[in-house]
Amino acid sequence: MTETDFSRTIRSIRERPQEDIPAIWCNLIRFRDLGFLQGQLWAEETPAGVYRPLAALVDLQDPVELNGFWPSVMARPVERNEEAWLASFLSSQDPNEVELIVPERNTARLMDWGRFDEAPEHPVYANRIHPAVIDAVEEIRNRWEARSIHPCFAYRRDAGCTSLEPLDRLLDVGCGCGDLIQGLQEGIRRKEEALKRCGCMALQQLRRTGLGRFLECHGIDINPDNVEEARCRGLANVRTGEGEDFAGLPGESAFDILIFCGLLNRQVTTREQSEAILHTALSRLRRSGHVIITGYTSCHLTADDLSRLGLMVLQKCFPDRLFLDYNDYHLRQFYVARKDA
Repeated sequence: MTETDFSRTIRSIRERPQEDIPAIWCNLIRFRDLGFLQGQLWAEETPAGVYRPLAALVDLQDPVELNGFWPSVMARPVERNEEAWLASFLSSQDPNEVELIVPERNTARLMDWGRFDEAPEHPVYANRIHPAVIDAVEEIRNRWEARSIHPCFAYRRDAGCTSLEPLDRLLDVGCGCGDLIQGLQEGIRRKEEALKRCGCMALQQLRRTGLGRFLECHGIDINPDNVEEARCRGLANVRTGEGEDFAGLPGESAFDILIFCGLLNRQVTTREQSEAILHTALSRLRRSGHVIITGYTSCHLTADDLSRLGLMVLQKCFPDRLFLDYNDYHLRQFYVARKDA
């Protein structure tokens, strides 16, 4: 479907009268000034409902409250043949142009989380979510390195600072047993080995300073069992604390990258807690630093929420994954934002 085909299809849908569409659950897919209903629609002949990736065109509303939006929706229906075309078109769009928003009414009770590596969701994080976060961190750091004086220049001088520091300092808030930090450090080791092979002078100078690393990773988790396991794995910079408790972490406004992988999500925190945690964390993020927010369950915060906090949103989701079967795939929302003020 071309841009012209898309516009023509939208005009055709808008000419239809609105219908009352009953839903068992639903999401909102936002694209430009458009909103599409996605979800499990009620069907008399099918008690479990019928899943529709793009069921209707709806008027955009406040995704936090969405009065009258669920479980019954007044919207203009999308025909089945149009649904496939629209899904294909949206799947090909920029990750910052399409957003999946889950209404607050589609919520679930908070869970009591034990050891992270024993949770049933752990394989999803290990196999799907953590690799995507690691890729995003590497992309952020590659952009920074591209602006360095030397492509292998692995440290920087901040204004007024006379000593060399690691290129980046990262904090994983709600780090569990440190699986993600381990994955990041493995990537660092591979990069160091590559630089050793090319005889990079920057690596030799870095070694002489005693820093010995490109990325300094810190973690914080509310569960002491998780922290104990992380330390058993050799992760010395992981400590026990709640999401808003940053006492004991290094420096003031010290971090370049903040990661919230599964913390600002349904079944883990309330929306109010999520907002408070992020607001506190942003005070410890350097200017031009980045935030990554994702997880197994739906994120509480939207791109509009991040913008109101002074962040520039760079990515909202993986558009090509928005229409995969919910029973088989769980990584859709993926926010990357930068602190410009």
